[in-house]
Amino acid sequence: MVASRLITAAAALIFSLAALPTPSHAQASREGPTFAAAGAWPGFGLRYPDIAYDPVNNVYLVVAGSMTHGRFQTADGVPLGTNEFPISSSAAYNQTARVEYGDGKFLVTWLDVRNDPAGERAFVYGRLLSFGAGGTPVFAGPDFLIGAAVGFVNSERAAAIAYSTTSKRFLVAYHQNGGGSQPINDIRGQLVSDTGQLVGGPINISFDNHFQGEVSVGYSPASNKFLVAYRNYYEPVGPATIQSRTVSAVDGALSAATDMTASSNTNVPEITYNHKNNQFLLSWWQASPGFNGIYYGRLVNPDGAAAAPPVAMITNYGG
Repeated sequence: MVASRLITAAAALIFSLAALPTPSHAQASREGPTFAAAGAWPGFGLRYPDIAYDPVNNVYLVVAGSMTHGRFQTADGVPLGTNEFPISSSAAYNQTARVEYGDGKFLVTWLDVRNDPAGERAFVYGRLLSFGAGGTPVFAGPDFLIGAAVGFVNSERAAAIAYSTTSKRFLVAYHQNGGGSQPINDIRGQLVSDTGQLVGGPINISFDNHFQGEVSVGYSPASNKFLVAYRNYYEPVGPATIQSRTVSAVDGALSAATDMTASSNTNVPEITYNHKNNQFLLSWWQASPGFNGIYYGRLVNPDGAAAAPPVAMITNYGG
């Protein structure tokens, strides 16, 4: 009943918006042909690409794994430099690269087995770099360890990154699998300065005997807080939820965890921030009776409080 009301409300909203004239700037159209942004590193495949934009130099940095590498592209999609470049300085296997831009530098993270090559336990590593003439990377320093494995870091789940323009630091959040007495499948976080220094210790964004995974992070300059969202399952019988909480960019202080939805199955939360209305949009997939699945969205205020009920955005989707 609740789902049908949400779908009806969403349909009414879409119908009312369709009746309005569409401004020319809102019409999306393709510009130019498809271009190659990143290739496979020699001897390895290509997995988990990501991209971030440098507004000062008007360039993109595209990163990919396996064996984390990158390349700068112009705003028109023209590759800069003659070759892609390695980002990790280690020959150890790594994958699942992610990148975020902050005040002149990119932070690239990846999951790396250099500390345990035999057991292949993944650790979270990172490196800062900036755009140099002709697309040459200017590294701010060597690789640095962001998150050490306790048990291990899930190597198939990329870390999520956001940047605080006020406190000048990144939040890196990742899916941690525990070992021994450590609860399994939790979300950890680490603040990182724009000079590559760890700020404080690891943050237990979740730390219990339930399942958490698939983390996403956004940042609000209005509150100087990060919003972290992840899938949650209350062991042993559910329900499944999308759980969120804020992390202070100043000291890593956490708000209480909030369930933004409940269902038999939830997946892949994503967060983006609208600087015009100062709200997050949190979206996710969840199972729905009579449907293959629905993508929902929910507006969230800078302090992490929900601003509106969930709205069905894409229905009858099973992917």
